[in-house]
Amino acid sequence: MSGQILSGAQEIGQFLLSLEGRMPGEDVVVRDKVAAIIAAVRKGGESAVLEMRERFEGVAGSEPLVLSAECNPAALKNFLSLAAKVPEALREAVTLSVLRVRNYHNIQRDQDRVFEDRAGLPAGGSHAPVGQFVSRVQPLDRVAVYVPGGKAFYPSSLVMTVVPAQVAGVQSICIVTPFRSLENPAFAATCQALG
Repeated sequence: MSGQILSGAQEIGQFLLSLEGRMPGEDVVVRDKVAAIIAAVRKGGESAVLEMRERFEGVAGSEPLVLSAECNPAALKNFLSLAAKVPEALREAVTLSVLRVRNYHNIQRDQDRVFEDRAGLPAGGSHAPVGQFVSRVQPLDRVAVYVPGGKAFYPSSLVMTVVPAQVAGVQSICIVTPFRSLENPAFAATCQALG
């Protein structure tokens, strides 16, 4: 079925079942570990978050948990100063990327759109005509975006999540990332390009 357009509901159902068979079963050990972390954070609040950060990332509790102009302007300034270490070619590429993604999403702003589904199947809920779905922009007051920061940083992860929120009119955007991202000049330059 790979590479085909599926047209019948039965064909699609069979395809989805075949994908489920490839997925691992529920991992009880992982679920229990995550539940324990959530319970600890609910009980201990910020001190539990700092403890988990030290446990999982090796980051001392004295390091800032939040970087913002309101909460920690000195740490934010220090972080953004890392952007100066980025080669000019990368800075230009990030700036161009932000501009292009912003231009694309500006086209979508303030308009509902109707798209045709190539397979002719209903999508988008009961409000959409059969074979079509609607895209609607509705900004939230505040959003949080997660940006991976493992062995590599992908500026596109940050650009493709923050720019649409900015264009939609979100007033407060929080970036959640592993602490080591705050030592990455490319991450700092991308944040700087996003304002």
